[in-house]
Amino acid sequence: MSEMLKGLLEGIILQKIAWSETYGYEITHFLSKLGFTDISEGTLYRATTTRKKQLLQVNKRLR
Repeated sequence: MSEMLKGLLEGIILQKIAWSETYGYEITHFLSKLGFTDISEGTLYRATTTRKKQLLQVNKRLR
C-alpha cells in the first residue's frame, strides 16, 4: 500500500472514530462503501488502534 493511500485511509478512519464510538466491522463496512474493498484486517487493525490512541490523547488535552 502506498504511503499516500495509507495516509488517506488513516484520515478516514480517524474521522469515522471522531464521529462516534465504532468497531472494526463498522469501519470496514464504511470503508467498503467508499470503495476501499481490498483493505486487509491487519492494515485496518493497525490504523484503527493507532488512531484511537491519538484521538484519546487529543481528547484528554482538550478537557
